[in-house]
Amino acid sequence: MLLALSWLGASCATEATPTSDPARWQRVSPKPLAGAVISIWGASERDLWAVGGDVPSVDPDGPMVLRFDGALWKREKVGSPGALWWVHGFPSGPVFLAGAGGRILKWEPGSGTFTPMPTPSGATVFGLWGASPTDLWAVGGANSGTGAAFVWHSDGVSWKVQGGLPAELAEQAAWWKVHGCGPNDVWFVGSGIANKNFGATMHWDGTAMTFVNTGQGEPLFTVHNTCGKTRLTAAVGGGSNGLIFENTGSGWKSVGPKGAPGFVGVFLQESNMSQGGVVGIATAQFGGVAFRDPTTGQWSDHSESMYKALGDDAAPSNETLHAGYIDPTGARWIVGGDITVEPLKGGLVLRYATSVVPSLLAK
Repeated sequence: MLLALSWLGASCATEATPTSDPARWQRVSPKPLAGAVISIWGASERDLWAVGGDVPSVDPDGPMVLRFDGALWKREKVGSPGALWWVHGFPSGPVFLAGAGGRILKWEPGSGTFTPMPTPSGATVFGLWGASPTDLWAVGGANSGTGAAFVWHSDGVSWKVQGGLPAELAEQAAWWKVHGCGPNDVWFVGSGIANKNFGATMHWDGTAMTFVNTGQGEPLFTVHNTCGKTRLTAAVGGGSNGLIFENTGSGWKSVGPKGAPGFVGVFLQESNMSQGGVVGIATAQFGGVAFRDPTTGQWSDHSESMYKALGDDAAPSNETLHAGYIDPTGARWIVGGDITVEPLKGGLVLRYATSVVPSLLAK
């Protein structure tokens, strides 16, 4: 709680300067949902998926799985218990949901069913990404982040352990997320190995894995890329101090705002504005959020202005904003909840845009 208050109290130095930006904050979920909302992905602004916690004591419908078609929200029942940590898909399908117990569910648009895929172990899958439906990566480990680290690869049918990783990683670390720009350009981030001063980052070039030193010993929780005219990779993490790193191809550079709590999510998108650039969202513990300015490339704190706009005095101390997404219209979506202890509960969905969407009613 002290960390949250210290960042918000000092935010006058980093809070974004008010502009004529017509966008406004919306609490899409007016009341907390039963399960935390941990991940959000979209094929478009009319095809969004969000997944999260499973709280059977108050919600018999299983893990939180939501879909939005631009007009209506729908709750999906996947028929498989346990929290879901990540969702990733392709515009024409399929969509993959991954989480506790080594579960990876494959949703096909034709059948509309969620099919469990065979996986190599029961460790938690924290992240999943694919260059195509037949070239997929999944990462994870123990919930504590201190063991059982794995990297799996799939041809879309079955999952296999990716070889060539140091044994000490599996014993001491966890991989949290994976993202890339193609089959020969994939980034992985995770917890570092004890007594080695680097956050774990690893790159796949289509042939081999290469470890890349960030110069920091803090864990990194999420990585994201832009893959068009502007090639940019961002990785976020940190414990007592939030970290944002960027890489344009010449190594990692620390660029985050000072005094931020640990960041856990990041999303980048090339700007559709005439001047170009890259916009971004970084989400954090204690209800923290930062935006990337596409013109200056600077990250600035927007948490205080966000909660004031939503009618709150300050960010709740137990609330983690776990992931973000920017849809093709430029609307910024943020999801989270109380993910500090099991079960992952108290889900929320926030949106920053020039329009509003229908509210998502609590279970």
